[in-house]
Amino acid sequence: MGSSSSTVKEIKDHEPIGYDEKLETEEEVTNDLVSFMDHAKVNKTSIGQLHNRMERNPDGEAGSAHDPRRFAFDLKGFLNFFMVHRTPTTVKAFELFARHREEVDMREVLAALRALIYDTLENKVKFAFALFDTRGQGVLTLKTLEQVVRSLHYDLASDRTMKKAEVILRRASSSPNDKTNIALPELLSVVRKTPDVLFPSFVIDRCTSDFSETPDTVEDERDFKR
Repeated sequence: MGSSSSTVKEIKDHEPIGYDEKLETEEEVTNDLVSFMDHAKVNKTSIGQLHNRMERNPDGEAGSAHDPRRFAFDLKGFLNFFMVHRTPTTVKAFELFARHREEVDMREVLAALRALIYDTLENKVKFAFALFDTRGQGVLTLKTLEQVVRSLHYDLASDRTMKKAEVILRRASSSPNDKTNIALPELLSVVRKTPDVLFPSFVIDRCTSDFSETPDTVEDERDFKR
């Protein structure tokens, strides 16, 4: 589990908070996350600081600076990381990303929160790419690209997020069968043409401006049937 900074407030134990796991609409989920962001003071400036804080965390159990375990936070670590107390709002945010697990991947959390901050789609893509390019190789594999998609689409099943990732890879190459990873310029090119292949509508709506080219309005569903 990722550990917290020494400047982080200690979290006291409380009685478990009940969480109504009824299916929520995209609008309700967005409102829940915006409430958490207000509570944790997450904004365009602080999100970069949070990214740096995550990168400074000690290595995971395997001892590698690139091991995904170093990005895993349980509820207490999550609260300490954002320097917030345990409330229905903060617990609900954790459980949204935990997906019935005991830990969240902080990269997924930060990518989702950054996407809800009013800014250009290009900046949102660049931030998400940097979060998951942990080795600094300048490319994302299909597996890590699927994680990016999953962080932005809370309500999609894993097979659906993988299909979206596969669609992005196909659109990024003239030889899709040989494509195993994607570079940032390629990802930007795909999202420029069809933003909804990566971002849900409620994220696209929270953009100050778009790419210079006019994007296609509807994702080609035929891609998912191949």
